Amino acid sequence: MVASFLKREKYLAKEKKYEKALSEIEKLDKQVQDLEKEIKSYQALKESDKEGAEQYTYFIQSFLNRDDIEIKLDEVTKKFILLRDNQNASNLSEGEKTAIAFSHFLVSIKALESKNKFKDYIVFIDDPISSLDGNHIFQINSLLKEMLFSNKNPGGQWEIRCKQLFFSSHNFEFFNLLKELPLNKKESRYFIERNRASNISEIKVLPEIFDKYSSEYHYLFKEINDFNRLRKPLDSDKLLVIPNILRRFLEMYTLTKFPSSENVDRRADKIFTPEVSKRICKPFHFFSHLDNIDRIGKQSEYMADIPIACKELVNHIKKKDKLHYEALNNAVTN
Repeated sequence: MVASFLKREKYLAKEKKYEKALSEIEKLDKQVQDLEKEIKSYQALKESDKEGAEQYTYFIQSFLNRDDIEIKLDEVTKKFILLRDNQNASNLSEGEKTAIAFSHFLVSIKALESKNKFKDYIVFIDDPISSLDGNHIFQINSLLKEMLFSNKNPGGQWEIRCKQLFFSSHNFEFFNLLKELPLNKKESRYFIERNRASNISEIKVLPEIFDKYSSEYHYLFKEINDFNRLRKPLDSDKLLVIPNILRRFLEMYTLTKFPSSENVDRRADKIFTPEVSKRICKPFHFFSHLDNIDRIGKQSEYMADIPIACKELVNHIKKKDKLHYEALNNAVTN
């Protein structure tokens, strides 16, 4: 009876058809899963491209310090387009080209960091401000610090995010900002010296005058302050050059207090009082100008006034301009 029933109902054929249908369903399910993965992949790529465009725009606008230029993703062509005031950008300046190129570099760094690969890279950055004006130097310096350095322990030692980092620049203002970046003691500083006669260039250790001092003003203060600390300043071999150093420093210092067209003596009178000003200015006026042939063959008793002038100046800044004095000291001792 059972066999007759199965035969009558064509059970075996139906079972085979059912199994075939299940197999087809499994294949279709697999195709659906594959297509869903592909859709997610395209969505992720789209989101990644969109995010990349947003990062690109952020860097460009940070460089230029304005928001008229941006990068957007064309939804049809899936390509990036460069816009200025929502119109296709053209006639880009050299500065804008530099900003766009360097922004692409920073976006690439972001991509490497997201894959935890940037730590294995050696990075060389050659003069990123070459076509930008001085107003952009600080933006670039801030971006470099944000992208290339990390401080895992607040208040502790900063570290570079990559394996090794090189900077090159011909811009002294940018160079001074680089020296302020939180680099560790492993850093080295060099300069390229070119001999035009032989057309040969050499990489040499950076001279101390550039390495230690950010400006002539800092250097002049250090020379005066060191001379003032000597127990026997009249025995110093710098005694006769100090008046010129004193004059240069006073010209700058008095201008920071009174940025006027008045001469250094009048500015000094207002800062130090006429009596103190005379004691400070007399030595550098006398030794900075050779206007008497008799001085060629003899020394002057005014040499004894040089240490007094330095002491008057340093004591005034230390007592009356304490913040300025501390800032100068920090600048020449770090």
